[in-house]
Parts: sequence; C-alpha cells; structure tokens
Amino acid sequence: MSVLTVLVSLIESLPEPVLLFDDDFNIVGVNDAYARIFNQQASMMVGQKCYQVLHQTDAPCEKNGKPCPLRLAQGSGLRTEETQMQSSSDGLRRVRVELIPLKPDSTGKQYFLNRIHRLPTIPDSSYHGLVGQSVVFRQMISLVERVATAMTSVLLLGESGTGKELVAQTIHDLSGRKDKNFVAIDCSGLPETLFESELFGHERGAFTGATSTRIGLLEAANGGTLFIDEVGDIPLNLQVKLLRFIETGTYRRLGSTVMRHANVRLISATHQPLLELVEHKKFRQDLYYRLNAFPIHLPNLKSRIDDIPILATVLLGRISEREQKDFYIDPNAINALKSIDFKGNIRELRNVLERAAILCGSQMIEQIHIHEALQLEGAHLHGFVSDYSGSSSGSSSGSQSIHAIPYIEENHAKPLKALEEELLMNMLNNHQGNKKQLALALGISERTLYRKLNKLT
Repeated sequence: MSVLTVLVSLIESLPEPVLLFDDDFNIVGVNDAYARIFNQQASMMVGQKCYQVLHQTDAPCEKNGKPCPLRLAQGSGLRTEETQMQSSSDGLRRVRVELIPLKPDSTGKQYFLNRIHRLPTIPDSSYHGLVGQSVVFRQMISLVERVATAMTSVLLLGESGTGKELVAQTIHDLSGRKDKNFVAIDCSGLPETLFESELFGHERGAFTGATSTRIGLLEAANGGTLFIDEVGDIPLNLQVKLLRFIETGTYRRLGSTVMRHANVRLISATHQPLLELVEHKKFRQDLYYRLNAFPIHLPNLKSRIDDIPILATVLLGRISEREQKDFYIDPNAINALKSIDFKGNIRELRNVLERAAILCGSQMIEQIHIHEALQLEGAHLHGFVSDYSGSSSGSSSGSQSIHAIPYIEENHAKPLKALEEELLMNMLNNHQGNKKQLALALGISERTLYRKLNKLT
C-alpha cells in the first residue's frame, strides 16, 4: 500500500476539515468535512490546485502578493500557520490555516496536511471599533480583511470624518504585525523641517532647538505599521525621501550621514484627489503608484444612512461611559439624524450627539434636542431638508415626518434658555398655537411639550 493511499484513508476518517496536497499545489485527498465548507463533493476537489479551490484564483498566493503557507513550509520544513480570507459556500470567511509538511516518501514526493480553523465572523454592528451593517460598510470590511494579512501598501480614500485612522488600526490589528507598534503621523499643517524630523528623526544640533538626538516615527514603527494621514500634504522634496525609503527600506536621520533600516508596513490616507495633484505636479506620480497598491474607499455617512441608528447607539454609549450617566435616544431623534447631511460624517454625528446630551437636561435625547444641537452650529440647518410648511393639514394621520426649524439669525450669541424659547415659540406660531400639532411635529408627547413651555415662561 502506497504512502498516499494510507494518508488519504487517514484523513477520510477524521471529523475535522483536512485537505491533503502535494508540493505542486495539487489536491490529492480531502475529507467530507472539508468538502462541505466549499459545498462540493470530495471527489470533485481532487485533482484541482489548492489555490483554485481555496481562493478562487488561477495563481498561487505568492503571485497575488500574499504569503503562501506551502512555500513557507517548504522553506522551513516546519508546521506553519496563516490567517487568510477564503471563499466558501456561505461567502468569504476569515480562517486560520494550519499547514503540516510530511516527510517525503521513497520517491522524494512530499505531501502537506492542510487544516482549517474557522475564526469568529464579523459581528453585524461592530468590528474592531468599526461600526455598521450597511452593504457599503460590509464591502469595505471585506477589503480590509483581504489586505490585512498581506504586506501590500494600502491607500485609504474618503471624506474627513469617515474613520480612516480607525480602519488603518484595524488592518494592523488583523495583520501579522499586530504585536508590534502602530504609529501614526498627520501630515496636515506640519512645517517641512518638523515633518522630516518627525518621520526620520534627528541628531543633536541638526537644527535650532535640536538639543538631543531623537528617533523618528519610522524607527518607532520598525516591525509594525506606519500610518501616514493626509499624505497629500507632504512637501514635494520630502516625497522623494519617502519614495527612497519605500524602495530601499533605508533612511537617514536629519543631520546624520548614517544609513538606517526600518521594516514597516505603510498605510496612507487622504481626502484629497491625489491623481489631480499628480496632474498639477503637486504630488509625485511614482510615489502615488507606490502608495496606491491597494486602495480602499471609505463610504461617507450619506451613503450609509441605515448605519446611523447603530452609530448613534455606540457613540452615545461612549458618551455615557465618559460622563458616568446613561443616555438614550428617542426613535424620532434617530429619524432627525437620518435627515441631516453630515458633511463631517461620523465625526460630526458624534459632535451633534455630544451637544444633544448636554442640552437634553435628562437621560433621553429627543428630536428637539437634535434641533437645538444643530442650531448651535446654525449654518447646518440650511442642509436640514424636510417637509416643514407650517400647515395644519394631515395632523390626525399620526405622521412622524421630520420638520426643520426656521433659521434664526445670531442665535449662537443668545443664552440657551432664550434660544430654546425662541425656537419653540416660533414653531408654535407656525402651528397657529396648536400644541398637539406641534408635539406631533417634534415627535414628543404633549406632556413633554407642556413641561418645556412651562419651564420657559
């Protein structure tokens, strides 16, 4: 009986998912538990290449910029483990792949046992601090997981406030570098000399005020991940030095002639259109293509409105923890948030909730508190689209549509009590004094409205 026959018989008796393939990526044996993961018959998988089944590609992992467990095991002769994204009958899933090299047979042929350990799936609402369940959010998370285990440079693109640093941190946390440093640098507003010193470090006396030697962020991130935020703001002459580091892995501290080496994974981010900067000679084309090896677009809040209830709940939870006071949000207040065009995205949503928590005076944030929070910023009300018309028609329908508050000039200079009084009286006049209609429009009970009016008079 051949060695291969014995091995195939062995894995077929195991309850755990096990695959057997040779040193040329050919699947030579697979048990039913493994085949079920891919919704295939075991006999149909035999003869295919492992990467065709596991990754739905026509080339090994190493050809696609990912570490190949087979090559790693061949090189070391030792058992290896790798975290990967694999296609299965229920879509992409994150798994830990264990590869065990077996002793070559008498002909020199070597076989490898492949075992899959399924890792926890992504929760519907929160993942490594990232929150959401919308389609665009899930698509972004899928890309994050795919690229995390590779060494490829990543470019995060998206509007301000969409969570680029949090995504970068997540990529680091899912990578093989998670036990090393994650170091971030924000390029916006940094003077040229300071930027070079921050990134590469400096020697004592390199410039006025350099009273001691200081390591740079590249050195601090050695073995880990360097996150360069607002990379489009890097001065052109320093772009050359960054490009040289990316290509050679070497750099010099400011004021030094000694070449140093750092092994870092680069993740960059920008809200600027880098290609336009390239066209206008404000950003180097060669650097752009180095950084843009794997672009990920972060969706703005407008494209993921369905995530606002989850985001609001999580953000309020953080506010509650900080203030040591539990805050809750009324469904009508959630509807009000959904109708706002948040130019600052999640960052602006957080600010509105911060204000509303202060203004509510209790633990329940209602629709009027969202309006008040917006009034403090004034100009944002112009983007607060609604069907407000002051009409009394349809008041008996129980409709909970969102109504905008008329803009009041210079309200930011008024005391909060006077501001709230003016807002309420203005809306009451538009409803011809009908408190029931006003309460309905605000999404609060008449009792709550009477209580507010009594406090103001």
